[in-house]
Amino acid sequence: DFTGPGFDPKTNPDWSELLHPEDRERVTQALLDASARSGVCEQEFRLRRADGQYRWFFDRAVPRPDSAGGFSGFIGIAVDITERK
Repeated sequence: DFTGPGFDPKTNPDWSELLHPEDRERVTQALLDASARSGVCEQEFRLRRADGQYRWFFDRAVPRPDSAGGFSGFIGIAVDITERK
């Protein structure tokens, strides 16, 4: 597991704590904006690995609606681009 056993999205859904502090506000705002407009969100950010090291990721996420048409979360993919950076 990339983030390690200390992070469990089932008991702590706020994964933003895994983001680098300099990226947190920007990434969170981009996701909120994508959710509000039901659009795609693409961005690069640093994510903390289980050993405490930050790695660069490219992420593409799309809001996922629930059965009533409300926001249920995101579906997406994140690719480690550290070597490219």
